[in-house]
Amino acid sequence: MDTLTQWVFGTRFGAAESERAIAREAWTRPQFEFFRWFAEEPILLRVDTGNPSSCAWFQDLRFFTPGRNAWPFRYGMCREGDGPWWLFQLNGIDVRVPVR
Repeated sequence: MDTLTQWVFGTRFGAAESERAIAREAWTRPQFEFFRWFAEEPILLRVDTGNPSSCAWFQDLRFFTPGRNAWPFRYGMCREGDGPWWLFQLNGIDVRVPVR
């Protein structure tokens, strides 16, 4: 049985400068402290911008297992315009759940 390993590369703050600016700002928010402490292998999942909020979503690569129906421990910070940042969990592809 041949097993094919495929390495996937990513970054903590994204590849494009526009992604990095939003991701770094979200990453440093005090509300995100628990995720920064918890995640041993954090990576930027994606940045969503506009319409009307901007979000930076992160996941811990320790829990990224291809073939799963869903991945746990995806969290991010979102804000509308220049408003305050809010902490969310990302369920599925697009379901934002507020974290209190």
